[in-house]
Amino acid sequence: MSSNGHLAMLCSVLAASSVFGSAAASPLTLSAVVAAASPLVSVAAAAPVLDTLGLGGIGLKARQATNGIGLEFDTLPMQGGNGALPVPAPGATLKYVTVGRGTQNYTCADEAAAPVAAGAVAEVYDMSQLPQFLFEAFVNVGLNTSRSEFPDDMRLERIGTHYFDAATPVFDFGTKGVFRGAKKANVSAPAEAAVGPAGTGAIDWLHLGDSGSVGFKEAYRVGTAGGKAPKTCTGKGARFEIDYASQYWFY
Repeated sequence: MSSNGHLAMLCSVLAASSVFGSAAASPLTLSAVVAAASPLVSVAAAAPVLDTLGLGGIGLKARQATNGIGLEFDTLPMQGGNGALPVPAPGATLKYVTVGRGTQNYTCADEAAAPVAAGAVAEVYDMSQLPQFLFEAFVNVGLNTSRSEFPDDMRLERIGTHYFDAATPVFDFGTKGVFRGAKKANVSAPAEAAVGPAGTGAIDWLHLGDSGSVGFKEAYRVGTAGGKAPKTCTGKGARFEIDYASQYWFY
């Protein structure tokens, strides 16, 4: 199939799915998105097709990043539900755009109490070679794929692990470096964000500054889906988890 044919198939898959909120939408399967998107992941293949169809301005710059790691993207999402995150520092270099899939973790003193955040655990997969207009679809569909199936179905390279060291969020990229963050700003997720399997809502978007990182200066958690705690601990134990997925942009 030609690149034009693959892109047409991808557009039909997305248009017929719940990504665009159609009342008669069919469930969007991860395999359908991956099958349609896979031939378009290279800049050389995707850029001319997107330009021909008038989609070239949707986030993807048809050039490699100067550091050779991935692509530069036009638009970091920053506008949340109740405001906007600050822009990256002047001269900041985008290193990775990733999808994190895991759980937000909470503790409960008793059933009448409000849940207290207790960190998160996630696997981090590289989306840097995908056209940006696919990011939301991969996050939302990935959230509805079990964590055990996610790595195989996504066909994305796992490049890191996210966890907390006490109160510090850590993203461990092995030999590629480590990002240790400190929250600098947060905004609520947009009203249309996916609420997740638990139905509790999407966690906040964040801007994280450097707190002893190696190879990174700042990061953003945006495009979140799921992960938000319920208002009370009713029916929960002393500890519980809420599935989530999110875009993470690293500079």
